Amino acid sequence: MHAPQFQPHGSNMKKRVLLVDDEPRVRASLRTVLEPTYEILEAADAAEGLKSFKHDAPDLVLLDVILPGTDGLAALQTMRTENRAVPVIMLTGT
Repeated sequence: MHAPQFQPHGSNMKKRVLLVDDEPRVRASLRTVLEPTYEILEAADAAEGLKSFKHDAPDLVLLDVILPGTDGLAALQTMRTENRAVPVIMLTGT
């Protein structure tokens, strides 16, 4: 599996990917695939994810739909009010 290539505006630094998933094994698997190319930020729930989204300026978010507390869809709505330009890929594992 190859990591997608995307470029933020005029930067030569590693791109930041925010992983928001309550399953440590899922985050670890995604980190293994993405870490050679991207800087990885991790959050285990929506509250942590939203805090990182606001403060760490990720270039891409991988967001689990089902999270403890606030679910991924509600977190997505909040992210969209903060910054609509950041791509968000919703994940689910049923």
